[in-house]
Amino acid sequence: EMPADGTMTYVDTAAGFFCRDWGPGRTLAGVGGGEFHDIVDPFAFDERSEPRFGEVVKSYVARRMPAMARAHELYGYAGIYDMTPDTHPILSGIEGLDGLYLMLGFSGAGFKKGPAIGQSLASLIVHGRGDPVDLTRFRFSRFSDGTWEEPWSENEYSFSTDFGHKF
Repeated sequence: EMPADGTMTYVDTAAGFFCRDWGPGRTLAGVGGGEFHDIVDPFAFDERSEPRFGEVVKSYVARRMPAMARAHELYGYAGIYDMTPDTHPILSGIEGLDGLYLMLGFSGAGFKKGPAIGQSLASLIVHGRGDPVDLTRFRFSRFSDGTWEEPWSENEYSFSTDFGHKF
């Protein structure tokens, strides 16, 4: 359902893009991954988008919203996601550095998850365990003890998608 103010955010992980309203007659859109996912030096990063990026994004969006095939690119830019090697955030204390806790590496999705993660991290700090969410799988030490998994591997963390919906 469309919000009362007419704006919405649309994320399509199957088609590999996101978009949202960016003012009257404008849409902000981007792609997630694929050929535009490069590992770069954050201190020598070029924020200009590649020349063909706009056409690629438009083709992704037009798969789901055919009218967007007539859109025109106004401008583009590139940004850096803060990602861990397994693409999952770090939510834990640091062994040997009492009192230091990390909440980072969300690859652009941390703001919307902040309140829930903040509650669980506060519980970890005060009570020694994350509640309502167990944060064990997100501990920093997974990289030194070898328990992390390559992204998208068969052994990577899996989450149930059964939310009790009845059809």
